[in-house]
Amino acid sequence: MSEQTSQNLAGEKPLPKEAKPVLGAAHDMLDVFVGEWRGEGKAGDTPMTVEESYARLEGGFFLTTTFDRKVGEARQKGVGSIGYDAENNVYSMHAVDSLGYDRTYELEDVGDTWTLSGDRERATYTFKGDGRLHVLWEHRPDGGAWQPLCEYDLTNSGKARPH
Repeated sequence: MSEQTSQNLAGEKPLPKEAKPVLGAAHDMLDVFVGEWRGEGKAGDTPMTVEESYARLEGGFFLTTTFDRKVGEARQKGVGSIGYDAENNVYSMHAVDSLGYDRTYELEDVGDTWTLSGDRERATYTFKGDGRLHVLWEHRPDGGAWQPLCEYDLTNSGKARPH
């Protein structure tokens, strides 16, 4: 008897057949992010510089992202992925960073604005349509009311290199 059969006999429910993902218009919506974005802004009164890169992962289902944010002398670098779950009709982003944070966000597209919503952080990405992007991050470090975290403007210098 195979290991899988013995596990099922031990009380595990068999999984339903998994549908093969199909590329569609929802995946194409992610193209607004693709490119090398650079800019500056502020975290409170502290100046910051930002570099964000988004590229299509081979196959086209996901974007990969890298980011490098410098606030004063502090630096946060990270990597992530953005994808679309057709079964649940939802976009999500998963990111990890050099400060030790591991975050998952749900994304929502409303025209030229994308919102990222997480338990402790949220962001509004407003695409200007001419290679410019305005980003506003908020957080609730104590789990209470939302507070400003940082705000910055980016310019897309072109298509991102594959990650």
